[in-house]
Amino acid sequence: MTAGRRGATRKLHAMGATNACPTGKIGYPARICARSAARRMQWTHLRPYRCQQCSLWHLGHLPQATVAGVKAARDVYLGVSRG
Repeated sequence: MTAGRRGATRKLHAMGATNACPTGKIGYPARICARSAARRMQWTHLRPYRCQQCSLWHLGHLPQATVAGVKAARDVYLGVSRG
């Protein structure tokens, strides 16, 4: 692991992040912690979601239809079509 990656990992853990999820994803204890981490990352269009396996919060990418302004994320996930 490089020094930069170790530093980034320390910062995530300082915000309450953990690797306790069985999926191997980084989990956050609260939605606000996940949102804060998303703001610090270089990627855009991230949103927090609660994991069904560990009940922690993870970060996921927004659906392309949401990024394009065609559908709300909840409509994409629920399969709602707008015509």
